[in-house]
Amino acid sequence: MDSFELVKICKDGTKTFDITFKAVLCGKDLNLNIYGGDKAHIGASSLAYIKLQDLASLKDKNYQAIEVKTIEIPGHKEALLSERLAFSLCESLQVSVQVNCGIHLDNIQKSMIEKICKLVLESKEEIARLYKDCIS
Repeated sequence: MDSFELVKICKDGTKTFDITFKAVLCGKDLNLNIYGGDKAHIGASSLAYIKLQDLASLKDKNYQAIEVKTIEIPGHKEALLSERLAFSLCESLQVSVQVNCGIHLDNIQKSMIEKICKLVLESKEEIARLYKDCIS
């Protein structure tokens, strides 16, 4: 298996919608698309990778050898999620990770933004487990 999908339901009051995590493995590297809400799209894209010259330094837990490059469409706010998740997955899986993110809700409230961020970032462990199942 070289791909997997995870769908999470996000709820706030009367508003309920899906957030989809669709992953494709490129060799051992991970390409993850996160989208949902009223209008799925790509708002930001982040690539996290281990700097090759620093591979030996990963044994030192106080040293970060991971770099993240991000592109965000002006006016979109998904870079915070794509950067954090790409970095975190790269660090735990020790592979390059590309995260594309686009979640849009009309008339969104701050409380819903916070719920979405929490749901996406807390999905890291489940994504890592599904990734490991794919490569084994």
